[in-house]
Amino acid sequence: MKMDGYATSEGMCSYSVTKPLDAKPMGWLEYNAFRGWDLPDDEDGSEDGYLVIHSNSGFTAWMPKDVFEAMCTRLDD
Repeated sequence: MKMDGYATSEGMCSYSVTKPLDAKPMGWLEYNAFRGWDLPDDEDGSEDGYLVIHSNSGFTAWMPKDVFEAMCTRLDD
């Protein structure tokens, strides 16, 4: 099975998720600094993306720009 260009494992089910979240544009290098992490030696940190914070749980993550923009619709201006 393929999903957005990524292969998924056999036995996995498909889900649709609607959760409130806050996000702002943030590159991979900046996200690593935000988390207090060193950028891995084999990465250049130039990928554009978004810092994402789930409003209900506080779960914080980074998403590549193309993935974020395909999955998320802005609710406010």
